[in-house]
Amino acid sequence: IFDDKLIDKYYKRIEKESSFSFNEEQKLAIKSAFTEPLVIVTGGPGTGKTTIATGVANLLVKYGKYDGIVYISAPTQEGKLGFLPGEITEKTFIYNEPFFEALVKLNINPHTAVNQLDVTNQKNGTGYIDAITHVYLRGCNFENKVVILDETQNYYCDELKKTLTRMSDNCKVIVIGHSGQVDLYHNPENSGFVRYLDHFKDD
Repeated sequence: IFDDKLIDKYYKRIEKESSFSFNEEQKLAIKSAFTEPLVIVTGGPGTGKTTIATGVANLLVKYGKYDGIVYISAPTQEGKLGFLPGEITEKTFIYNEPFFEALVKLNINPHTAVNQLDVTNQKNGTGYIDAITHVYLRGCNFENKVVILDETQNYYCDELKKTLTRMSDNCKVIVIGHSGQVDLYHNPENSGFVRYLDHFKDD
């Protein structure tokens, strides 16, 4: 249970760890992320959306509320992923890079915390974060995780639905997006983010 006093303590901790100074809208986003099972965070570039979500997720895991973090990005050229060189981690690194940068801002070492960056992290007990794209979700289901869906303006409606249905009821889901940053090459009007934003606006 998170009361206002405890949430105030937490966002001050995130500010300290990330060197951010949060405005009232950002504080509201943090409070919602702590208290609601599904949160939609929107805002223009440079407003700290990914850092805020990552900071909240890390504290929730650190204090034993959830078992780990799952970060899911949206490649805007998923049809070309198969032609990119390297393994899955190398193919998707460019899409997960904003998340890795957020981890560094929060003094979290991605190379020891993210399972995909070193196969020994999970074995050694240091890995508690999975960073993937929605392209590779087939067969995945998530239990008791904080799940961050980033750049969801670049998910088509069916992709966003597919991703959200992978979450069990005991997950916390933070959906990040901005309708002014749609990079979909085909039918950008079918971005799932705006439709879901309209669907949940009165909740």
